[in-house]
Amino acid sequence: MKKILKPLALLLASTCLLVGCNENKGDTSSSVESAESSSAVTPVVRYDDLSKTYTGKDGDHLLVKGVISQILQNGSGASSFYLTDKTGSTLIYPNGKDISSYKVGDEVSVDGEICHYQSSYEATTGKEIGYFGAIQVKATGEIKKLASGKEIPMDSIKSKRVKEIMDTNFKDEDLTSHLYKVPCKIKKVTEPHKLYIFEDLSGDDSMYAYSTIDSKDYAWLDAYVDKNVEIILAVHSMRPKDQLWRVVPVKVIGDAPAVTDDDLAKFSLERMEKQFLKEYNASKDVPLKVADEKLEGAVISYTSSSSTSKIEVVDGVTTLKVVVNGDETFKVTIKVTYKGKEYTKEVSISLKVVSVGSTKTVQECRSLEEGTEVTIEGYFCSAVPNTTVPTLNIVDSTGVFQVAYDTSILEDASTLVRGEKMAFKGKIKKDYINKTKEGVVVYEGHNRLEQAALLSHDGTAHTFPTSALAGEKSVADFKTSSTDMITKVYKVKGYPKKNVQPQFSNYQFFDENNTDKITLYCGSASQLAWLDPYENQVKDYYIFIRDCKSATNVRYEIVGFAE
Repeated sequence: MKKILKPLALLLASTCLLVGCNENKGDTSSSVESAESSSAVTPVVRYDDLSKTYTGKDGDHLLVKGVISQILQNGSGASSFYLTDKTGSTLIYPNGKDISSYKVGDEVSVDGEICHYQSSYEATTGKEIGYFGAIQVKATGEIKKLASGKEIPMDSIKSKRVKEIMDTNFKDEDLTSHLYKVPCKIKKVTEPHKLYIFEDLSGDDSMYAYSTIDSKDYAWLDAYVDKNVEIILAVHSMRPKDQLWRVVPVKVIGDAPAVTDDDLAKFSLERMEKQFLKEYNASKDVPLKVADEKLEGAVISYTSSSSTSKIEVVDGVTTLKVVVNGDETFKVTIKVTYKGKEYTKEVSISLKVVSVGSTKTVQECRSLEEGTEVTIEGYFCSAVPNTTVPTLNIVDSTGVFQVAYDTSILEDASTLVRGEKMAFKGKIKKDYINKTKEGVVVYEGHNRLEQAALLSHDGTAHTFPTSALAGEKSVADFKTSSTDMITKVYKVKGYPKKNVQPQFSNYQFFDENNTDKITLYCGSASQLAWLDPYENQVKDYYIFIRDCKSATNVRYEIVGFAE
């Protein structure tokens, strides 16, 4: 499933602080050898390859040499720089040393040690998902200028598309400090914050330039805005809350190769591939596109190698009829016919019957101790907006429960069908512990699942279990809600309405008489886009009081409605 640029209001990066660097020195063996001659002993410096930063561990000592490929800025000036040699690149943290006189193209040596970097506000989330920050070298010894006017070594700089970078899960490969040659279109936005965006030439994926000073350090990119270029990008770090890679622009090296008809067809095949899951655990019909709205004139068709899961036309819609009778792997071939040529791509699909085993109900999970491993089963009702880690809500007959899921298995909740049955296995974590008001604890926190593995999902839209409802409420009742209502779901008559302002957007919920309203929790209205078809429609909605972030300030979500 593609990853796209998140709402811009969420993208402003704050000044990063070094946290969690290992103080163990590791290998501190000397990098200086002696060469004897008949007249003198001349020291010969042996430098470590920068590629060692990718395989070393925190505390390992390195003496490295390379060319400064980019210098990062903060509010006080130069804060760090990327160093590149023939084997790789890394970010150099000067550790208090003055680097204000250094320039791109300077050849320098750095005596330091490997550590990991993560901003203080991201450290907790990073730890939960197992991401400990970007690899860097901290200068524990001298930074020495050796020469000026050097070209950036290109030997280790490989080519990658924006899509390839964004599709890389950090658990499979840590891209931080790597430099890549990337063909892309450069875009610029100015509201609510200035951002430079690098868009894949397919138009389907994008990422943004990391900056702590509102992109003032990248004004040189203005000359390339709305142009297709090939640019060297350094992968700076990953943002843990949505697991997006952040990049630093290094140098535009020329125009991007022209996008050909063959490329357009390839991009179309990639888009069509995203209709399929890698694994299905239950029989279902998967409707398929026979045209591509981004490629006019393209005709799409499909064939299946399975004798049971076949491509059929159902009520005029081309459909993959997935039949799960046992474990099986088969291939679907996608064919794009464009301008008289045919292009194909095979997609491997696994069918797997999963035994979930013993499960706990939502009500049972609410009372378990933190750290308890549990399997829970329920129906998907909504993605949880604006969380520090990707999270969704599931509902069973006893209530709604939040599940923070492992994205190496489930990339994001946008691929899910509302109401589909799901099972997860993970550990209990307590959030928002002991919120106080005037020194008195008014809310002790609630349980959720942490980094849960998706065991199964059936892809079928089941009916919301109304037995999960705690009762009926009016919008006016919510304005005086108490903490004992938290984690409960109520039926409420009214309608959702989008509220768009110059600097933000959200959804509000009004009662049927338009006399009272509450604000639904989100970072922006786009996070609740599933509500768009129901805007201003009066009906019975199911409102979940999700948590209490500060004292008695509760937050609301719509998790379903009466059909």
